[in-house]
Amino acid sequence: MKTTEKKAPGMSRDAVAAPFAASDISTPAGRRDQTLIATMYGTVARLDGTLSLKVDQLRLTEGGPYAAFIGKGQKIRALALEPKAVEQLRCCLRDFQGDNPEPEAYAFYSRNGGQHKKIRQTAVSSRLKLLAAAAHRERPEVPESDHARQFRHARASHWLSNRQISRPVQLWGREA
Repeated sequence: MKTTEKKAPGMSRDAVAAPFAASDISTPAGRRDQTLIATMYGTVARLDGTLSLKVDQLRLTEGGPYAAFIGKGQKIRALALEPKAVEQLRCCLRDFQGDNPEPEAYAFYSRNGGQHKKIRQTAVSSRLKLLAAAAHRERPEVPESDHARQFRHARASHWLSNRQISRPVQLWGREA
């Protein structure tokens, strides 16, 4: 039996920022949540790819920071990291893994399983829903039931809206 998949509602920049701001940075979980949201939004990576990031896949140096994601089909994709995400990743790694993080440890690991067990998608989804509910009370345009894919779609939409076309668009071999 075929079912139709619900489309993720679009999110404005303010709607994306609201769950980010709703996380309590005085707690380790809140700082981790902010870092996770910034990484997902900034790289447009899938949730599983972000949760599968290991310390040795992150290059947080000044000259072009990036994260090497292992995507579908085991393809490696190097995605640039924005300065805000870089700073948060540095702080998160220092807070959770100390000054010399183990290269094979997950950047976002399970509190119960330790550094060598990644956090589950269901745990992240429930955290995002809590943040979305809190953000929705402040900003009604934030969907009450936020999920990771919405950050991916929102960022792609925001990139498209910012895109500056410097030359005519080519349509089927002709200039438009």
